Amino acid sequence: MGLASFDAGSYLAANSDLLKAGLSLSDAEQHYLAFGQREGRPTAFDSAAYLASNSDLRSAFKTDISAALRHYITNGWKENRSISFNAAEYLASNRDLLAAGFTTQTAAQHYINFGANENRSLTSFDASAYLAANTDLSTALKADASAALQHYVMTGWQENRAITVKAVETPSTESRPTDVTPSRPPTQVEEIHFQTVGFFDQNGASYSGIGMQAGQKYLVEARGRSSGGGTLADPYVEGGYLTRVGGTPVGPPGSGITSGGTLSFAVVASDDNGGTGLDAKLIFTAPETAVFNFRVLSKDATFGSYTLSVNSI
Repeated sequence: MGLASFDAGSYLAANSDLLKAGLSLSDAEQHYLAFGQREGRPTAFDSAAYLASNSDLRSAFKTDISAALRHYITNGWKENRSISFNAAEYLASNRDLLAAGFTTQTAAQHYINFGANENRSLTSFDASAYLAANTDLSTALKADASAALQHYVMTGWQENRAITVKAVETPSTESRPTDVTPSRPPTQVEEIHFQTVGFFDQNGASYSGIGMQAGQKYLVEARGRSSGGGTLADPYVEGGYLTRVGGTPVGPPGSGITSGGTLSFAVVASDDNGGTGLDAKLIFTAPETAVFNFRVLSKDATFGSYTLSVNSI
């Protein structure tokens, strides 16, 4: 880095071992030139994240990040204070901030300026639930919670991916059509019993990706007000292929996960009022072994919650 942008305080704060060694602000630049640059030491300290991580300092310094930096250099490192604020988790817990354009670089600033006073959640995003609600991601990312969090912040929220799932033990037999038999082919297939609660609002529909096997039938239900599955008056369900045109690859190699580009949804099957009252229900036969996505829309353009379930039959 050029010395014109070098900040001695940030350099020392980013390298607490130098503070422990007794280096002062006047020593920082010389150390960086002689050793730090060659050692690849960090030169930036996130003062906003430090404030976000320590509520007592926010009470004392409000939003003054310069005061926060001075505090860490003089006292914070001695008190073993650290930065616990997770910018990605904060954004994932507050989807409206992602929609407003906040990034992991600006999240802490938002929190100390507004989020703390608004009692915004720091940790409500559940990576395990996100993976469970999106079986294509759980296949690609396994149980990697960090990768799941990164995916949601970079891509998932734009795709309106479901973030919660409720596991169910067996399909709902009361809603199974009479012309469907529960017999299985002789080859072993994977049982699918999936359920998630979603909300259709001004942000549009959420997608739930489920790995399915060619030729297998699945009972897909979108339940709203008619059966007590939510408040959505007239849910409409669609199943098909969700693809992204263009974009930048993210996630583990071979995962096929990309960020950016344009989403395209090719509908394979849909239903409006096949269930109880105005609820939707369809029998989806997978045309190939692949990940198929399902989304719930509002037929009458009103907003509300719903329960989407997909079960092997």
